[in-house]
Formats: sequence, C-alpha cells, structure tokens
Amino acid sequence: MLRDVLAGFQGVLVSDFYGAYEYAVRSAEMPIHLMRDINEAITKAPFNKEVSGISIAFGKLLRAIVETVDRRGLKCRYLRKHERDVEKVFPRSANGDPH
Repeated sequence: MLRDVLAGFQGVLVSDFYGAYEYAVRSAEMPIHLMRDINEAITKAPFNKEVSGISIAFGKLLRAIVETVDRRGLKCRYLRKHERDVEKVFPRSANGDPH
C-alpha cells in the first residue's frame, strides 16, 4: 500500500524507521533516533573505542550542521558543504547501501 501512496516520490523520507517505509522509498533515520541509538550503544559498552569514536564524530558533525542552520537556515546550498563530512562519518558501501 505504501508504494502506491508514495508512487512518484523522489525525495528521502525521514522517519522514525518504521519498517514499512524501507520498502516504499529511500529513507533516512531521524537524527534524534540515531543519537538515542548511539547513546544506548555507549551505555551498553562504555569502553568500546569504536562506539566512542562514532559518537564523537557524529556529535561534531551534528554541531556543525546545527551551526549552519542557525546562521543560514535550511537551504540546500548551505547544507551541501557538510556532504563530505557526512560521508566520512557514514561511509556507503560500493552498492550505495549504508550497511
């Protein structure tokens, strides 16, 4: 049903990661939910350097993006400058999937 409702949609659906959306359109997790997941991972493994590194990198990225939004607003032309940093924090596999 979602494919029918969202037919022709070309953007990225930002959701709470309700599973059905993954089959309908390209989707992205909301930053607040990603922060929650990272915080849970740190709580479960407080001495895990990989989790800590992801947390630090994501925090720096998010602060830079929020600073840009505060100064310039939500215009794509200003947010594009963060694309390289996003790719560093969240690299994609060869087929384009983030997994």
